[in-house]
Amino acid sequence: MPLTYRSLSELLADAEPAGEQTVPDRLFGCWRRNWIRFGDDGAKDSSVQVRWLQTASGMGDLRIDPQQTQAESDSSCGITIVDQQAEPHMIADWLDGQTGFAQQAVSNFPEKGWLVWDTPSVMRELAPSGAYVEEWERLPDSVGPVAHFIAPDAPTTTNLYVAGQQVFLAVRSPIAGGLHQFSCATHAVAADTLTVELSSSPTAVGKPLKLNNTAWQLISYRHL
Repeated sequence: MPLTYRSLSELLADAEPAGEQTVPDRLFGCWRRNWIRFGDDGAKDSSVQVRWLQTASGMGDLRIDPQQTQAESDSSCGITIVDQQAEPHMIADWLDGQTGFAQQAVSNFPEKGWLVWDTPSVMRELAPSGAYVEEWERLPDSVGPVAHFIAPDAPTTTNLYVAGQQVFLAVRSPIAGGLHQFSCATHAVAADTLTVELSSSPTAVGKPLKLNNTAWQLISYRHL
């Protein structure tokens, strides 16, 4: 049953392990892309700000490219499915799932990705075709509770993903072809407040992210 909570701490306080898990524990957290390189001899590009928050299955992916308009953004949310037995590396696939959506009807990155860990907090994603390599680094404050909530009573599909002190909110546009809202926020535990650090809507950055007055339903929960 969806319940209304006053804060993130209160929302997580009653959470118990739940939901399907389709990724390994080591993928839990909020990952920052350090760079992407296209082809074997391309230059490393770090101009696009990317955050990927991964829960037991659900995920949010926010991409802010200074060369793109909000309508051209590659941001999305959905589920990640990892085949840990694949060769030569475990391989990840990204799907809409039941509550996912994307700003682009056709992804600019349609390939599955091989995942290779250099350290517990640094991994590379490699396109099997060799088209690109990405380096990802898990934010240190994204270790802890890992959860996915939905707001079933909201006017449009709304997903809330949590990893430690990192939070990702994805709100579907009520208009077909409209602008979806994707925001990453940081949880200040002492004050129990959320502040938007990165968003598909530039005017939201620096402002509070409020979860109260919304009924949230738990989809999955783990603790890293």
